[in-house]
Amino acid sequence: MSDDCKEILAFLQEHWPKINKDRATLSKYFENKREVARTEAARDLQKEIRHLLTDIHDESLDDQSRSREMTVSRTMARFGSLLCVLSEQADIQTRRIVRLTWALVALTIPLLGLTAYLSYDAYLKSKSETAQHEASNKDKEPDAKPK
Repeated sequence: MSDDCKEILAFLQEHWPKINKDRATLSKYFENKREVARTEAARDLQKEIRHLLTDIHDESLDDQSRSREMTVSRTMARFGSLLCVLSEQADIQTRRIVRLTWALVALTIPLLGLTAYLSYDAYLKSKSETAQHEASNKDKEPDAKPK
């Protein structure tokens, strides 16, 4: 390990906040911390996007009552909540678009069938009119040569 790394490690060990290291206290701390995280996450996911954005800006402002690391951590947590809310809304919109696409497919199929029927009907009508026209022309033609 280089000297710089050793100095950084020594600095962190000296200045990094420590919690109790006995296992009973530690497990209670983490259990409580997890519950607080669940509560805050559930609360954030119920908020509107504008409210979350305001929370992000509020958390990012350094109010000198906490360390910069805590300010960054809190800001990142709020940003994560904003991403989750946006993701859920995008999922809802995507599902809506898929349903509308299937509705268009369902409407297109009968229209295609109707178009095919009308085309065939027009073809038959045109064919019968041509046959009638040819038949009427044959009736009107004089005999080629009298015998």
